[in-house]
Amino acid sequence: MDENLKTFEPLIDRMEIYGKTSIELFRLKSLNSAAHLVSIMVTRVLLISIAMLFVLSLSMAAAIYLGDFLGKLYQGFLWVAGFYLVAIVVLIICMPNLGMRSKNYFIRILLM
Repeated sequence: MDENLKTFEPLIDRMEIYGKTSIELFRLKSLNSAAHLVSIMVTRVLLISIAMLFVLSLSMAAAIYLGDFLGKLYQGFLWVAGFYLVAIVVLIICMPNLGMRSKNYFIRILLM
């Protein structure tokens, strides 16, 4: 009986090492996926912030120009705001599954 136990000891040691290695590999893959997701999100937030500043500046310039053209400054701002309202309504109507697309994208990144 003692000989059988000695025969299985190297196998048990190897199984223990394999289990620890598998757990470490899973941890490193999870860490890699999380780091990749965070880096993508930070980059996107930065790009979106810069784009929003550009659109804000362009909107202010268009509103002032339209205000001068129409004779009253507030009318230019109202026209620009109306344009954005129409754009929002069109986006709401045309893209009902935008949330699902972003969920699928993040899941795909995490499963890499």
